[in-house]
Amino acid sequence: MTFNTILFEIRDKLAYLTFNRPRVHNAINMRMMEEVEEALECLDRSEADILVITGAGQAFCAGADTMEFLNMTVEENQLFLSRFGEMVKCIQNLPIPVIGVINGFAFGGGAEIAAACDFRIASRQASFRFPGASYGLVVSTSNLPIIVGVSKAKEILFRSCVISAEEALQIQLIDHLLDENELVSFSEKITKEIQANSKVAVKKVKEVINTGIGASLEERMEIEKAANDYLVGHTNYRDTFSSFVEKRKQRKLGSK
Repeated sequence: MTFNTILFEIRDKLAYLTFNRPRVHNAINMRMMEEVEEALECLDRSEADILVITGAGQAFCAGADTMEFLNMTVEENQLFLSRFGEMVKCIQNLPIPVIGVINGFAFGGGAEIAAACDFRIASRQASFRFPGASYGLVVSTSNLPIIVGVSKAKEILFRSCVISAEEALQIQLIDHLLDENELVSFSEKITKEIQANSKVAVKKVKEVINTGIGASLEERMEIEKAANDYLVGHTNYRDTFSSFVEKRKQRKLGSK
């Protein structure tokens, strides 16, 4: 499958999606959204365990292509925003883990996509901005409060300020901060650790956490119980558990 605005490949059950418009800092246009949707459909038909999202060049994603957006009619602007929202929702609702590798600035829609990932690894050159209020729109109100808390999300959105990589780590907008030359090796380490676990269980972990957001303690416990009931009744969890116990014994013997 050939794309013009993104790169997409699957190798060793790892899917890689790279925004690939480096001359315009990977700005999002209608064509890019169409291609991301096509890539996600391909991903859905594959056996990939994890999706890694990053950007080509010096940026992760600069958000909407302003030249294209300003040349649209009001109706076209509304369609663009609606389609972007659907794309972000598709990324967030993927059943497999989605890792954002933030290699440069993530502004506007790029910051929203980063926030839709399950967790984020960033270089020291990364920065974030959620500028909706500065250009008259309400954006990023769904995921940002869950990640950084309601009060901090309000401050970020009210101010439309640039957030450095160091501050992003401090407020837990990102989970790991690395030198740029460490991004690839560290993300590979993380993906291998995830792939070493039960694929079905990992997907259930994501499902349970996402479903439980906003639920009461009792509801969350019921959601977790239902997931474990499914795993016990429909998977070879006993073999997986036996393998886990055996590996633990081997580690103990090796440490003596």
